[in-house]
Amino acid sequence: MTGKSQQRWSYDAWTAAAVVAELRALIIPGRVQQVLQTDPNSYALEIYANRKRRYLFVSADPQWATAQLWPEKLRRGVDAPSPLLLQMRKRLRGAALLSVEQPPFERLLRFRFEHPGEGISFLVAEVMGRRANLLLLDGDDRILSAVKQVSLGRNRRRSTLPGTPYTPPPPMNRPLPWQLQPEMLAGWLADAPPEPLWRLLVQHLAGISPLLAREIVCRAGGKQDSIAANVDPADVMVAMGALLARWSDNTWQPTLAFADGEIAAAAPYPLHCWDETTAAESMSDTLARWRQSIGRGDPYRAQRAAVAGQLAAARRKTRRLQANLQRELAAAVDIQRWRQMGDWVLTLATQIQPGQQEIRAATENGTLVIPLDSALSPSENAQRYYRRYRKGQRAAKQIPPRLRQVEIDLAYLDQLAVDLAQAENAPQIAEVGRAVAVLSRGTTGQKKTKASAGPRRFRTEEGFLVSVGRNARQNEQITFHKAVADDTWFHARNLPGAHVILHNAGRPVSEETRQHVADLAAYFSSGRQDAKIEVQTCRVRDLKRMPGGHPGQVILRREEVLLATPRLAATLQRIDS
Repeated sequence: MTGKSQQRWSYDAWTAAAVVAELRALIIPGRVQQVLQTDPNSYALEIYANRKRRYLFVSADPQWATAQLWPEKLRRGVDAPSPLLLQMRKRLRGAALLSVEQPPFERLLRFRFEHPGEGISFLVAEVMGRRANLLLLDGDDRILSAVKQVSLGRNRRRSTLPGTPYTPPPPMNRPLPWQLQPEMLAGWLADAPPEPLWRLLVQHLAGISPLLAREIVCRAGGKQDSIAANVDPADVMVAMGALLARWSDNTWQPTLAFADGEIAAAAPYPLHCWDETTAAESMSDTLARWRQSIGRGDPYRAQRAAVAGQLAAARRKTRRLQANLQRELAAAVDIQRWRQMGDWVLTLATQIQPGQQEIRAATENGTLVIPLDSALSPSENAQRYYRRYRKGQRAAKQIPPRLRQVEIDLAYLDQLAVDLAQAENAPQIAEVGRAVAVLSRGTTGQKKTKASAGPRRFRTEEGFLVSVGRNARQNEQITFHKAVADDTWFHARNLPGAHVILHNAGRPVSEETRQHVADLAAYFSSGRQDAKIEVQTCRVRDLKRMPGGHPGQVILRREEVLLATPRLAATLQRIDS
């Protein structure tokens, strides 16, 4: 397959089977150490098994439903615990995970737990696209809670309300893949309209996704959209048999497919329909890479999106203020003209007739047309122009400093946007939200809160410590409170980003180390995706706080500019957690 992919997230029964095989090998038996909720539809379990912590991620998101291992520690992404989370904490935290089962060719995983105080519980992940759900059952298969709670009034086949017996989703009334016979397939092909064969396979067989159906057609010698009449049924049976052998032998080969350089599909078997593919270590790793590539790998996306909304609102408000001030300043440019008009109205007052709407004055620069308010006297018209003149005087004096402050505020919002994008956990995201709120309220300082984490720290090959601010507040802290005057400061030039301090206290530093630290400053900036960016550097003593500025905003007395490549240099050893 070539060109831009239209493939959507696909978690079919075959993917579930490959994941189940991984789970049985890696986390069963295991013990649940922590349970948390990453977003309204998704949950994570930290499980200790085989002397290693692993993270089971299950989601009932209607577009991105999944059940898999996650390659790194997941974090809480919601503030208020849901009823399902409370039940899971009660019955699963400290419980032993004993088994996971999958009904044949179903997108359903059933986990069995045993808690020393609560007894047996089952966690059921129905990974079924828009009908996905996650349910916690007691030992008698009675529902304790669910992500989506549906009554019989809304679904006459099954209820998912707490207290009701659990009824699995109704099975598909179609043959399973292993039940497919040549004569059965030949009959379908004979009666088929002129449409792609893959559609026919999806319609007539249970447990066959569009991705798998296209793969079968490709393996049978056709193209993914080949018409049913153009494909040999015998070749289809051979292709199906090869894939079924992987299921029965548990010989999965997780694969990623790419289109236009982006991940477009994932499967537990080699994908023959795609021009560019690569094998992955595990099915869970494959799914994680795909989710991350489409922006679904961030466990804090809900919280991050909320703060991003605050940022956008603050930026719109500040932009409106900037536009208003610019209009006022433009109107104030011609203030001498208002005074001149007032003077001419008084000079020609005796010539103004009642109801007159304008007068004309012969000036050195030509005729000046002066509009009048016919309801006002000449003196009142003159005073009206003098008031405009005095207002313009005040504006000409007051607006430029206010405009400079607005520009400082906009630069600070750009910095907070970088802080939000690079925040690594919920407290750091919350800290950005507090900073936005402070700016929106117009207060001068933030309420002091316990720091979510210290600055990032690295060690150079020469033994120098390097500090990298995680946000605007830490930029201020490491530059003006932690660094000494002869330490070296780095920052992406004309871009928001981290302050980076090379703690060399005036000692000589090799050019290679300086370049590596400059690369680090480029990496922790808004220019991270650029090939090359400029980085400014100076001694800390050559910095001062920007008048009227926010935390981390500085002015340089002198600088040196380096051309940097945004990257984490291999020679810099990260020493923070």
